[in-house]
Amino acid sequence: MCKVHRILTAAGEIARPCAEDLAHFKLRGVVECGLPTAYYGGVVRIEPEPVIIASTVVLRPWRAEDITALTAIYGDPLSVQYIDVPQPYDAARAAKFVRRAAGSRAAGTAFHYAVTLPDSDTVVGSAYLHDLAPAEAASDVSYLIHPRHRGRGWAAAALVTLSDAALRAGFRHIFARIKPGNRASEAVVARAGFTGFEPTTEKSGGTPHIEPRPTPTMETSSPHTSDRLNREPGFISFRLTTR
Repeated sequence: MCKVHRILTAAGEIARPCAEDLAHFKLRGVVECGLPTAYYGGVVRIEPEPVIIASTVVLRPWRAEDITALTAIYGDPLSVQYIDVPQPYDAARAAKFVRRAAGSRAAGTAFHYAVTLPDSDTVVGSAYLHDLAPAEAASDVSYLIHPRHRGRGWAAAALVTLSDAALRAGFRHIFARIKPGNRASEAVVARAGFTGFEPTTEKSGGTPHIEPRPTPTMETSSPHTSDRLNREPGFISFRLTTR
């Protein structure tokens, strides 16, 4: 095998194959410094770990046995005001989603997680990275909490856990898009360190402890990131970024 050159990313140093080994690395991927990254046509694939463990929540892949929880999460009347998911959301749609989520991870186009509790594996919500732009090291993030588990801080815990994992994996910009009037989600992204609005002062009881995190540094937006901030009419965009 020929010499492997190295480049520096926001997440750390990773290997870059020379031309004659590019096909080999397309198949194998590249893992350096504990970062699950791979090269596809010269573009770095940024991939957070499949299981993300935090003190308050565990994010893991969706399973067939999660279908009942999925139907409750995505079929909830309150949730459908803020998400674009075909209704009614029944077991057949949920089963199709579980298969599609696995395929999206394999293809590197989206990363879907069940939000579970560490001590019981109870599914309390959904969180996922989507609309990836590897060339910009950017991704959108979305989250939704099971109707029986709201008001306990799991949304903020899931968002903090997933956004931190995404930044560790190599993403530099994480975007959250919220429909106007969704004050609960505005409070969640504020707790997670996203910027772009005045934080609310609303608090809910029974909130689990979330470890404090440094406030991320806002950079001057490039034309690409500015487009992502303004591309979706009818939504308010917020950004978490790191140098």
